[in-house]
Amino acid sequence: ARHGHPVLLTDDDRAASATSTWLAIASPTRIVCAGGPACRAYPGADTVLIGTDRYQTATLVADAFFVDGTPVGVASGVVFPDALVAAADTPHRGGPLVLTRPTSLPTATANFVDRWDPDLITVYGGTAAVSAAVAQQLAVR
Repeated sequence: ARHGHPVLLTDDDRAASATSTWLAIASPTRIVCAGGPACRAYPGADTVLIGTDRYQTATLVADAFFVDGTPVGVASGVVFPDALVAAADTPHRGGPLVLTRPTSLPTATANFVDRWDPDLITVYGGTAAVSAAVAQQLAVR
């Protein structure tokens, strides 16, 4: 969405009727799908971003659409409200959103943060969503 392109949703691994209708009308020149269910719903996508889990998939999306070194947002990959807010806010700060578990930093997320070396990491949600220990791990990377 940051680049002026819409984010369209699927109905799990089935094409959502509203999404299919929009695609038929808009005739986009490029379709990028992220995540196993979305890519199963649209097998003809031009770019496929599927990680081993949602945490790695989020880092693949970040790598595909953002430049390293930019600010990074981190939110829980377990509950969606904080991630929903973060997904709207983080691109305005110039960077991507990646996900974490509440009490442990996934390897894919840790590797991403190490590789990107962002100038700012914003953690979204309280300590029930992202524990103080995980926030500290992110702060010292």
